[in-house]
Amino acid sequence: MPVEFAVEGTGNPLELLELQDEWYEDVVLPDIGHLLMQGVEWAGALPGGGVGRLSLSGRGLYVLTRHTDLSGFVSTVRLILGEEHVVLCLAELLPDVRAAIALTEGPEPDVVHSDKGIPVGWVGLRGVRPRKPITPSPAGDMLDALRPLPDVEIALNGGIRIDRQSWLRGFPPAIHVLGDTSTIGALTIDGQEAQLSLNGAYVVPGWDSAGEHTIWCVSTSRTYAIRSGAEEWADWDAYAWSLGEPSARDTHSRPAICGVLVRAPKAVQSDTRPTIVAVSNPVLIGAKPGEIEVCVPRKDVPSGSCVAFPTFEPVWAIPASLRRRDKRGARVILIGPQRPVETETHPANKRPKGRRMSRRRALGLGTYAWCRSILAAGRKGLQPDPRHRDIENLWKTYKRFAKVLWGNRR
Repeated sequence: MPVEFAVEGTGNPLELLELQDEWYEDVVLPDIGHLLMQGVEWAGALPGGGVGRLSLSGRGLYVLTRHTDLSGFVSTVRLILGEEHVVLCLAELLPDVRAAIALTEGPEPDVVHSDKGIPVGWVGLRGVRPRKPITPSPAGDMLDALRPLPDVEIALNGGIRIDRQSWLRGFPPAIHVLGDTSTIGALTIDGQEAQLSLNGAYVVPGWDSAGEHTIWCVSTSRTYAIRSGAEEWADWDAYAWSLGEPSARDTHSRPAICGVLVRAPKAVQSDTRPTIVAVSNPVLIGAKPGEIEVCVPRKDVPSGSCVAFPTFEPVWAIPASLRRRDKRGARVILIGPQRPVETETHPANKRPKGRRMSRRRALGLGTYAWCRSILAAGRKGLQPDPRHRDIENLWKTYKRFAKVLWGNRR
């Protein structure tokens, strides 16, 4: 398939751009829930003159599992014993789906709804890890996708892969056996009988050393290699995106992604760090009065989180617009180390001399906003999260010092 592939069809897709071998970048379509049920058909002209077609059959149930070449979950035919999955189904099918998953004797999955990004009318089940094979139905119904077969597969998970069967030295994969492990007998790595480590992966002495390695059991075998990196790369702005603010008109005002690295916009200070918080708590507070940053969520992309690039280390994440918030569901979230408030950097016992001035001018804009946010959360009666005595006492010291600053700077 071409690196850039212009297609037309269901949902009016944009041009597809290559992510890596055999994969295009994610495509975000409107009304994705309807398309998942009805199906997708795309077609486009190929460079050689032919026509390329991409299709997805519509259905009310999808099973997704980890992929060896991608960081994430992709669609698969059915559940695999011992592997972690995400199941996506229509809300009306949830009782039947949960009952089918329960038969596999795996842990109870987490249910995810549309407030976490699941399409409206659909439900996600996260952490589906079946432990028992289930015989498919004779009629072959849709729920057979939730009935794992007693197959055995060697899986290489995690680490840093540098090609199809090679991993970077120092970052090897974890070796797991998926399926009905009661049938495999002993598993060997490089001829040595492997043992399960504390994290549930098979290991032997030297399994993560440089060179070629072979995994074997009576049902299947697999090879992998550990190699040193051939090059060093300088990070660069591979993909820049807007935070949704009107001022972000050029790439200097936008954050960027380079591999797993999130780079701050070039227009801000170089010592900033990306901080991701829930959109419910977008106000970041540091230990020093005046350390405050408001994380503005994007309005064009629905999301339960937002990213900011503060120049300080945030300690608390506080809700915004507290007058309209119900305190029963709102919390002050500890997102950093339990740092005490830095009282020495902003003495609270000195009043400005001379004529009376406004509190905002006396405190300075940053400290004024810092105090105001903390005091607003305190007046609302918001409690810190997690609920622990040390954390509750720490939050009280922030409120007390903000109150002293607020009162002494009039």
